[in-house]
Amino acid sequence: MGREKSGTSRKQFMLLEGAPILIHTIRKFLRCPSVTEIVVALRAEDMDWARGLIHQEHPSKPVRIVEGGETRQESVENALASLADTDLVAVHDAVRPFIEPELVEKVIAEAAKTGAAIVGIVPVDTIKQVHKNKIRATLSREHLVMAQTPQVFRFDLLQRAVSAFEREHTRTRSLPAWGAADAFTDLAHDYLTQGDAVAARNVLERALLVAPHFAEARQLMAEIVSG
Repeated sequence: MGREKSGTSRKQFMLLEGAPILIHTIRKFLRCPSVTEIVVALRAEDMDWARGLIHQEHPSKPVRIVEGGETRQESVENALASLADTDLVAVHDAVRPFIEPELVEKVIAEAAKTGAAIVGIVPVDTIKQVHKNKIRATLSREHLVMAQTPQVFRFDLLQRAVSAFEREHTRTRSLPAWGAADAFTDLAHDYLTQGDAVAARNVLERALLVAPHFAEARQLMAEIVSG
């Protein structure tokens, strides 16, 4: 059914239960009633290969591929530029296939009410504040979350936020690591939707090393998180 891209080291093209991780992620969003179209940003050299895989899926709604950029920021911008006549946009990381459609629907519903919503999970590890390699404090996990995807925004607000973000960091000649939620912070407060720790990317990477099948990977990640 699926096949791993020859010679790839990129996680979205690695096989999980016989199909690339990207395909598993697309399948989850195809199951979401609120999602009307899926746009995938990829490198130019990967686009034809991915189109063939998606065609084999016989998707129930449009799945378009656009050329991405050198950074996540550029890829999101290219995907946004290809959209028209939409109210909400969900930005999702292709290497997070364990997101459940029910959670996607929940965060979309919250964004519809508030303008912006992201998925977040409470850290399971103890978090320390450090300065010059010296521990200064233990941070309360009660006030911390790890930002996950999807991150859902009203389309017009996200466009304004991305433009404002670019202007600011062009002016200061600084461009830090970028996430859609970072660009939105100055315009509105994000509504946090409680996420599933099993969807955390670092746990996914550990599971891929030892679990040959999708169901086994899911069980392994549940054990890692609860352990």
